[in-house]
Amino acid sequence: NQVQQDGASIVVGPLLKNNVEELLKSNTPLNVLALNQPENIENRVNICYFALSPEDEARDAARHIRDQGKQAPLVLIPRSSLGDRVANAFAQEWQKLGGGTVLQQKFGSTSELRAGVNGG
Repeated sequence: NQVQQDGASIVVGPLLKNNVEELLKSNTPLNVLALNQPENIENRVNICYFALSPEDEARDAARHIRDQGKQAPLVLIPRSSLGDRVANAFAQEWQKLGGGTVLQQKFGSTSELRAGVNGG
């Protein structure tokens, strides 16, 4: 492996999910900080995952809020495909954890967000 021949002791990356999955298949002995995570996480002593995905952050938020005993979350999201993906990831994780309906408020601008929050 070229990385080992070059004397590297730690690898930072890869970023793309499919490349992380390929890395796992290679059974590398190097220490790796992967900048994404595969669909099925394999715990290995030499690989740490640092996901940059907003969907992963939304799922983490759902778990954190549920762990705090909260019952009815309101998700404020931008009116965009990214906002929809984040809201869906949060809602799916929330319901997987036994939570009920997740309320959503979409916004397109700061003034629209302010009106939505103040208007209840």
